[in-house]
Amino acid sequence: MSAAASAGAAAMQAGQEEVLALAGGAEMDRDTLNNCVQAMTRKIDDVSGQVFETMSRNYQAYQRNFNYTVDLSQEVGGLEQELAALTTRIKEGKIHKLITSASEQRVLMSRLQTTRTTIDVLKKLCSIHEQLGELETAYDQGEWIRAAKLIVSVDELLKQIHVDEENKEGCDPKIFNIVRTEVRRCKAQVKNCLDEFWRSGVSWQRADGDNGTKTGLYISSSVEGTTGVMQADVPLETVVAALELTGGLQSKLAHFAKNSLRLLLLPLTQDPLASPVVKEAGRQYTISLTTSPATLSACDPSAQTTTSTTSTATTTSTATAAAATQSKRLRPSEVMAKELEVLRFLVKHLTAAGKSDESLTKSILLQLGAALWPSLEQALIEHCLAESLPAVAGDAAAYKAVVDQTLQFEKDVQALRLLAPGQSQLSKYTADASTLSCNKRRQDILVKAREMMLSDSSNTVEVSQETERGGLLPAEMNLGGVSEKIQSVYQLPKCHVSDTAHKIVQLAYSTLSQMSPSQPDTAVQLFYAVRDVMDLFRAVVPTRMAETIAKVPHQAIIFHNDCFYLAHHLLSLGYQFKASLPAEMQFACTFVDMVPVFQELGERHLTAAVERERADLRDLLAQTEGLGGTQLDKRFAHVERTMKQVLQKLRFLGKVWKGSLPELLYELSIGSLVDTVMSWCCSQLLALEDISEEETHHLSHVLKMLLEMAPSLFEKGNVVVRIVSWTRFCQLTEMLEAPLAAIGDKWKRGDVVLTADETKHMVKALFSNTENRAKVIASIK
Repeated sequence: MSAAASAGAAAMQAGQEEVLALAGGAEMDRDTLNNCVQAMTRKIDDVSGQVFETMSRNYQAYQRNFNYTVDLSQEVGGLEQELAALTTRIKEGKIHKLITSASEQRVLMSRLQTTRTTIDVLKKLCSIHEQLGELETAYDQGEWIRAAKLIVSVDELLKQIHVDEENKEGCDPKIFNIVRTEVRRCKAQVKNCLDEFWRSGVSWQRADGDNGTKTGLYISSSVEGTTGVMQADVPLETVVAALELTGGLQSKLAHFAKNSLRLLLLPLTQDPLASPVVKEAGRQYTISLTTSPATLSACDPSAQTTTSTTSTATTTSTATAAAATQSKRLRPSEVMAKELEVLRFLVKHLTAAGKSDESLTKSILLQLGAALWPSLEQALIEHCLAESLPAVAGDAAAYKAVVDQTLQFEKDVQALRLLAPGQSQLSKYTADASTLSCNKRRQDILVKAREMMLSDSSNTVEVSQETERGGLLPAEMNLGGVSEKIQSVYQLPKCHVSDTAHKIVQLAYSTLSQMSPSQPDTAVQLFYAVRDVMDLFRAVVPTRMAETIAKVPHQAIIFHNDCFYLAHHLLSLGYQFKASLPAEMQFACTFVDMVPVFQELGERHLTAAVERERADLRDLLAQTEGLGGTQLDKRFAHVERTMKQVLQKLRFLGKVWKGSLPELLYELSIGSLVDTVMSWCCSQLLALEDISEEETHHLSHVLKMLLEMAPSLFEKGNVVVRIVSWTRFCQLTEMLEAPLAAIGDKWKRGDVVLTADETKHMVKALFSNTENRAKVIASIK
């Protein structure tokens, strides 16, 4: 210690004796009280100066000579003793008798409080000073847990120091900043060493092996100390415990858990061929996972971006490995055993099997478990337990073994202290196997139905009452020993439906056939699965096929048929299988409510398709610009060409729709389109004021093309019934080349369907103004 420091210590000792002498007198009068307070203030100033000088010298200049300073703790302790003695004497002397002025009392109490605060700050600074000295020693000797604890203690003391720059109370801001900077430097120094130890002790590597891609975790039981005075190896559990104490472990565990999941744990839930292999070489322990490249790529996105040159032999080997992986099914017992082996490795070598502080080890393991378990649990449920759910209720007994294995796996993980009781969902998932199995079957049915609906198949199937199971009446009934065909609105007419709709119906019957009264929960789930399939059809097919239905007439017709085909089966589907449902639901579970929905959907699309074709025909007819002027060769050629286009479109629609639509519906649809064309021709013909003889022949030729073609679109005799304008059109066509007398005679017999005004108009347009024409016109009333 220097001479100046010795002199300062002697002066402070003398000041202390003075204060104690004054405070310890027999009587405490006002003068004595003032002298004690003044002596205490001088002593506080002296010790504060000494403490602040020590802090400034040692930390601001980064000098590590702790023998240079006086024993600050002893000095501050003396101050605390003096303040206690003075406070006791003031209480005994009854301050209100010594100082009668209230304002003076407040000033005195304020000075004492300031003194008490200053002593508290000095005491904490001395403690920080001492602990920083111990921290330096611990760092040099490689005592990392002790160093970590000292860092935590110093941080806490630093937070408790009061700094009030405005009122100049507590610690001097300049000194506080110097001390805080020193604390941060020491903390960073220790943290850098611990980070380096962690990187040396825990590393991840991946290499291609003979049996697939090997992913490995390399852990050293101890790492080489390269800093400080002591060069001894540092146990890894010591590094982990020190990182936890200093708050640096959480981020490292998060990254460690992410790699453990990506490279070790998750591939085990997806590849039945994957298996962990543990190796030991000296103080280094390795756990590597041998798995197929395809599985690793699915779990490790970074592997997908790695560019490499692969030979034909390697490609063949990979394909073979993938095929083997698909052929072997994941077994929950095997997967959980492998997962447990990996978890035990992590716990054993990361915390040295709990050789460190018990509470600290528990905290570390819970953090690791919190980072690992949610993703691992989800993967086990999705890829392992869900795939093992019983397909039918009869497999539930076999699934009980999976339930027991899952419970044991949870207990083993809890024994490793990675999982707190009640935090796992695995046992809850397996406990409700029956419901989960039903939900899985329901989901599988919907997935299968969706795949059917999204297929690109454009094939159709011819169906009729004879080929289908639905309907309320059979196709034939035996009446008096004679088999008679039954005609009913509840029977399915012969038509074509899409292969998709046909498969959907087969799926519905197959699903409902699996229902059994002995399994009421399953029966209800399967029933509603079929309803969901039907709803899915209404949602998916019209949306996916919207453009095709709008542009291709045949597709619109097939979709209409699909809707009525499904409605036909829905009408009796519930009735056929109601005996397989629970008794309380036999009258409530039905598909009849869906029938009008499908019928309306089919009708809407059929009507829209017919209207689109009608609009196209009207556009073609409008190109003729009427039937007048056909006595001109150019004009006649144009009208004839347009009419041929109209006839060609009608033939095409007849060819496409006939056989696809039910017969009655086909004739009504095509008949309405032919009627549109004939009605247009009638209106255009009646609009002509004067028709020359040559024009008469041309118009007759054009209209007879339609007259001759139309019957080919219908069954024999049905043309008159299906085309409203047929008779009217025929009579107008006949009038074009009929003699005047024949028209008059036909009118007298009442065989003309035209009105009197229309008939008179045609006579005036076709014949010149003669006496005979006047007589015929006069007879038409």
